[in-house]
Amino acid sequence: MKKTGQRDKDLEIMGFASYRAYLDSTLWQTIRRKRLDATPLCAKCGDTADTVHHADYRLTTLKGHNPLSLICLCRACHTRAHSPDAKGRPRYNSKQATDWILYGGAKSARQYHRANRKRKRRKRRRASSSRLRKDTDPRQRDRDEARLADIKRRHNSLP
Repeated sequence: MKKTGQRDKDLEIMGFASYRAYLDSTLWQTIRRKRLDATPLCAKCGDTADTVHHADYRLTTLKGHNPLSLICLCRACHTRAHSPDAKGRPRYNSKQATDWILYGGAKSARQYHRANRKRKRRKRRRASSSRLRKDTDPRQRDRDEARLADIKRRHNSLP
């Protein structure tokens, strides 16, 4: 049997004949159980998690030394992570599946964070423009002054 990827080479170093043999091992069952106990909810939808997704297949992750590379998911989200995307392209690559889990439709973390920054910028802009309208609106100014005078009057009437 020809070994092709780095994952298979690392599994061979660990003494496993295949990825299936690794998933059936007590080592993986222990790692999986610890991760599910630590994070019982699906990282994507918040439902009860019952599957653990490998974000990468480095030797440290396969041995369980890197728990942050193991993402807890419900079965439905894990299946969706590995099924074709909206354009029909397969998401079989672990990196692409992980990006879908963590960043939704964005192609990368960079694209996701860029979109978030734009969203926050627009929100701040809208908030500052509404503050500006309040400051220049004479009716709002009159209401604020009346409210302030009422507060002062009540404060002075206290014993």
